[in-house]
Amino acid sequence: LVWETSKGSYGFSRAFYWFKFSVSNTSEVNQKLFLEINNPHIKYIEFYESKENDFKLKYHCGDYMSFDARPIHHEKFIFPIALKPNQTKEFLVKIDKRNTSVSFPTYLWNQEEFIKNSSKNKLIRGVFYGGFVFCFLFSIISFFFLRKQIYLWYSLYILASSLYLFTTMGYSFQYLYPNNVVFTSFFRIITLIFGAVFLLKFTQSLLKTKEYAYRIHTIINITVYAFIATVLIQFLFPSFYKSQITLMVKTVYILLLIATISYFLAAFFTYSKQKEVVRLYLLSFGVLFICGAISLLLEYGL
Repeated sequence: LVWETSKGSYGFSRAFYWFKFSVSNTSEVNQKLFLEINNPHIKYIEFYESKENDFKLKYHCGDYMSFDARPIHHEKFIFPIALKPNQTKEFLVKIDKRNTSVSFPTYLWNQEEFIKNSSKNKLIRGVFYGGFVFCFLFSIISFFFLRKQIYLWYSLYILASSLYLFTTMGYSFQYLYPNNVVFTSFFRIITLIFGAVFLLKFTQSLLKTKEYAYRIHTIINITVYAFIATVLIQFLFPSFYKSQITLMVKTVYILLLIATISYFLAAFFTYSKQKEVVRLYLLSFGVLFICGAISLLLEYGL
């Protein structure tokens, strides 16, 4: 299969993906480079180096292997490349992400730029997660003092969303369960599901859908039950979930699409009753919903 450098995602696929590249050191000093594959959720990666007219396996790692199998302890997949003066090397990489959405954005860094980029990203993400912690603490404390359910749903939504992003960026596997390769295949989708469920419950509470839009309220309840059913299937029938992972993931994505539509319908049908609340709701979550819909389209390679 052809490696399309401009393509964000290849959609769901049952194929292996390969790409080959060569690098040259035209300087008179040793060079250390780093190949970065910016997707922490690839099942298996095989990194081959050309030696004696053949490709030899140098690194073998992935999301379905222990974190210690990675050549560099990093949330992304990083492969070091050492070049002597005036040396050229050729490499071959095999990507195994079968039965799920396939993407593997790839970058080549020199040592100095790699360190700078990693440090900058960690600083930005630290500030980002600090904001999540503040919002969670504010909401959960408000719930205990005011005893209003809306604060509970919002705090749980913040918690689930932060865990989802923490996992999506590769940090959960690095810090929370580096050797639990079974759990890593479930955790990201579970946090995504609960994030959607808690946001649906928050929407019901904030927009008072039971009072102002009972049909939408019922649709949201059915969607929540469907989400919970997918979680139960993962825990009660793990072998079925693993063998039918493409079907299960697509089911979750369809439910996410229904949930996104429900958010907007709830806002539309309650707008005449509480205009200011709905405007604030759409202002706060509208961009999130649109970005979520775009992400779903990218997952399908569109």
